[in-house]
Amino acid sequence: MSKGLTEKAGKHLVGRLGKGVPAPEVAKDLGISVRQVQRLWARFQKTGTMRVQMGRPRDCITGI
Repeated sequence: MSKGLTEKAGKHLVGRLGKGVPAPEVAKDLGISVRQVQRLWARFQKTGTMRVQMGRPRDCITGI
């Protein structure tokens, strides 16, 4: 889930956008920017989740 966005809010976002509600209206409902709604929606469509990966993946850390 996106940092600062609850699971309930994420489900609300996906449900409303899935029903064709415009992104600006969903953003206003949730108190976040339209751009953030668009990014989360695009991530959900691509990956099926809105989880945010923080930092580098463990298998990419070298030279320790």
